[in-house]
Amino acid sequence: MKSPPSIPCIWSLAIALVGLVTFQSFGVTCARGGESLFKVFPNQTKQVIKGLGFEIQSDSIGSGNHGLPEAPLGVPHDLTPPESERLAKEMLKGFRYCRLAGGLYWRGLDAEKKILQPRWPEQLSELRDLLDTAGVEGVSLEYWSPAPFWKGNQSYTGLRPNDSANRLRCFAPGFADDPVYHGDTNAFLSDFAAATVADIQTLKAAGIKTSLWGLQNEPDGPWQRFGKPIVDISSETNAPDALLTSNPSVAQRPDGGVLMVYKAVAMHGKPPFGGPVTHLVTTADNPLGPFTKHPGEVFGAKGVMFAAEDPFIWHGKDRYWAVVKDNDGNFTHRGYSLALWESADGMDWKLSKHPFVANPGIIKWADGHEETLTALERPQIVFENGEPVALCCAAANDKSRHGSFNVQIPLKVAK
Repeated sequence: MKSPPSIPCIWSLAIALVGLVTFQSFGVTCARGGESLFKVFPNQTKQVIKGLGFEIQSDSIGSGNHGLPEAPLGVPHDLTPPESERLAKEMLKGFRYCRLAGGLYWRGLDAEKKILQPRWPEQLSELRDLLDTAGVEGVSLEYWSPAPFWKGNQSYTGLRPNDSANRLRCFAPGFADDPVYHGDTNAFLSDFAAATVADIQTLKAAGIKTSLWGLQNEPDGPWQRFGKPIVDISSETNAPDALLTSNPSVAQRPDGGVLMVYKAVAMHGKPPFGGPVTHLVTTADNPLGPFTKHPGEVFGAKGVMFAAEDPFIWHGKDRYWAVVKDNDGNFTHRGYSLALWESADGMDWKLSKHPFVANPGIIKWADGHEETLTALERPQIVFENGEPVALCCAAANDKSRHGSFNVQIPLKVAK
């Protein structure tokens, strides 16, 4: 029997799970011999993911991932119109987004090598037509490499550890003597951020929606571990933070620098808990410090050892805001809950006119079933165009808090 003839493949399609999938709750218990017993609870939905994504090679890379060829080769560029239509309607229809690898499968550049452009005139219009035909919502733009201007080696490619400059320019060796930025990291990052916005605008002008966006954040360093905490406990034994400093929340100040509110524990209570637990304010010109502590405790209740925890602070249009866990309802008078605070300067805080934000209560999942929560804390807020759009909290549905999860509560800005 003859072997089937080899067929050259001119396009590659990788499917990534990010989709309309419901994850069910399950528990694990250990049995003798190292075996595990899995129990699935199909009626306890934990997470619904909103769509499946796929990746498509809209440009080519060298065999074995060596080099970036100059010749245009990719999908849908090298497909005939009928092939392109069949790919869209028979394989891609129903997917939510297409992952677009910036600096790899989309790597054309402007004259200064700062901003991504199509490498041939039709590259983006070809991709747009394919996605439109398939009914795909948009792309997930993920930078496999920033444009060369923003890198220390001024190139898309480079191998570490031999090429120590194959990273963002501000983290590469010799940045202090950089001919453009002269060691000014803030100026560099500001310009780099503007360039990534320009990349999204280029896609938008071509009729391609950016549904998701991601930037690889140099996970292999260089990292610097300080020899001591940036905000340390006080040496004075009677100080409100003599025992512990933790749980920081940091906001950028409108006049420059950063403001941090952190949990402070004194040494007046019985060890090891100590107490009382309060919060203090400290400021710095940049997140690396040095930080200056300011007098006065915030988010406290008279005579209460542990009134609040887990603040999330931010600066709005004219004041600072904070969502804080109210451990016993000392502020909301609604029991264990989340409370809203405000401050003109970030130093002196007062309860808002309507302090109650949320409590565990009953939530309704996407599939319609309801569940009673036992915990709702560690608030964080997601912003869009400077406005809060979602409150994210750690949650649990039993007192043991096994299998805790995150919930997202939509927010509407009052007009």
